[in-house]
Amino acid sequence: MDIAAIQAENELLRETLKRQAAHIERLERQLRQTQERLEALLRAHYGRKSEKIQPGQSELDLGMTDAADVIPSTPAPAAPVLELLPPARKPRAKRGRRVIPDDLPEVVQIHDLSPEQKACAGCGREMTLIGTDDAVKIAYEPATLTKLVHRQCKYACKCGCEQSGIGVHTAPRPSEPIPGCLADASLLAHVAVSKTQDHLPVHRITTQLARLGFPGSRATVNNWYLDTAEVFEPVYQCLKASVLACPVLHHDDTPIREMEKGKGQCRTSRIWVAARGLAPWHVVFDYTRTRGQEGPKRFLADYRGHLVADACPVYDGLYESGGIVEVGCWAHTRRGFHDAHVSGEGEALPLLAQIRALYRIEAEARDKSLDAMGVFALRQERSKPIVDKIGAIMKGWRETGRLLPKSLLGKAVTYAENQWEALNRFLWDGRLPIDNNRAENLIRPLAVGRKNWLFFGNDRGGRAAAVLHSLMVTCRMNQVNPYAYIEDVLRRIMDHSQTRIAELLPDQWQAKRAAATAAAI
Repeated sequence: MDIAAIQAENELLRETLKRQAAHIERLERQLRQTQERLEALLRAHYGRKSEKIQPGQSELDLGMTDAADVIPSTPAPAAPVLELLPPARKPRAKRGRRVIPDDLPEVVQIHDLSPEQKACAGCGREMTLIGTDDAVKIAYEPATLTKLVHRQCKYACKCGCEQSGIGVHTAPRPSEPIPGCLADASLLAHVAVSKTQDHLPVHRITTQLARLGFPGSRATVNNWYLDTAEVFEPVYQCLKASVLACPVLHHDDTPIREMEKGKGQCRTSRIWVAARGLAPWHVVFDYTRTRGQEGPKRFLADYRGHLVADACPVYDGLYESGGIVEVGCWAHTRRGFHDAHVSGEGEALPLLAQIRALYRIEAEARDKSLDAMGVFALRQERSKPIVDKIGAIMKGWRETGRLLPKSLLGKAVTYAENQWEALNRFLWDGRLPIDNNRAENLIRPLAVGRKNWLFFGNDRGGRAAAVLHSLMVTCRMNQVNPYAYIEDVLRRIMDHSQTRIAELLPDQWQAKRAAATAAAI
């Protein structure tokens, strides 16, 4: 072979090797990405749910190094070097028996000696009572059902006056929240609280009632639940108006399965939560059949203010008019870097440490009970340099080409960069929260409930769940007994003026009741 042919063959082999090397690199990248997805799925299914990082890990010390050490090609802005310390432990409460509340009903059982035992063994005379020893226990009385008979007395004149049109006079009966319903307000409240607050499915409530002596059907009990929710519709609308009047609003959603009539299968519907970011602590839930933009757009059509939410695309159209200002969630941002860290991408550690420092500043503001101006000043002084430092680290990663776009770290950086303006917004208003954890925590009980009652039967069931969850969660936020509240409002709402429906909101109901109790003392 001549030299030209050999050189041509060598060049061909070089090109082949380059293509094979590029192909191998591409396959290795795909393999790493597949392994990351597999590890993430295994962690989600079997692993710890907590995102805490142990402070004893040696890598964490590297996590708080100066940004210039992490980004050799980009000088970092001047920022205070933060020392990473273990989280401050809250003092553990002293162990021991809990104090029994004073407002529990008290029943005293007296244990006395018999007449023979009271006789003195020495002189035979009856001994004198010199004191008692009390042992306090908590007793339980099982629930009972009673037959409540409303007997209306009727009166008529025996003189024959009825001929003149006076007629018979009958004592009025209390208004019924559900006309013709067999259940009293007390039983309706029990069903509503059991299914919504205690997450019992209807068949368990039916079994419970049968054990107490009422063998009702599931359909009957379920209709009680649905009808109770419809009675509270005016209160729900008033609660919704209060939530939408707040300048800071938390918003999130969770999937719920719903039966499709005639198909024998379930579709995925949605429950959305909207919570005030400022007092009074009102919460309202909304039901939609899908996760489309129509649901939030309809619910927030008249809202003007700051919306704290994740980066779900359904919210994008809400920000275009400028009436709703997006506020980013640092908890969602942190989650992406945490997933990258636990999958073995150690470069995520500096950002996790910096985000942790942001949260420690927020905890300090809460401990000091700072007002909005105080929180703003603290964030400007201490949080803003940290946020700038986080931005510099991500910018350095981009410029040095150390990020794979489809890696977990690359996805986390892309999420943060896309949300960067919204993530910075909390620095400029002390009323704004750093994350959307309030909404996530409020919607979490629904995740517990759907493991018990499994699905909604239809749209009416989804709407009823939204109404009653709104009332129950608002009760919990304001330390209101949900059963006492539901029962009392059911007895009063039919005769209550619609212009004063706000008096039936859980917090106002509690305040009015406390004032009436104080006045009676």
